[in-house]
Amino acid sequence: MNQPPVNSEPPKHLSNDELATDRTEMAKYRSRAAADRTLMAWIRTCLSLIAFGFGIPTIVRTSEYPIIS
Repeated sequence: MNQPPVNSEPPKHLSNDELATDRTEMAKYRSRAAADRTLMAWIRTCLSLIAFGFGIPTIVRTSEYPIIS
């Protein structure tokens, strides 16, 4: 079995300021990722509506029902 490498150095303990800075940086990345997901959702919705708008006239023109066409 593979054993983890032996580390002779003691674990690094971060100060409260360093921990706060790390949390702030991670929060920035999370906020950016959330903004990107929201933008992509809006773009996806817009493209779907555009495609739906181009498809409706085709359906209406080929319809058998006179009330629709």
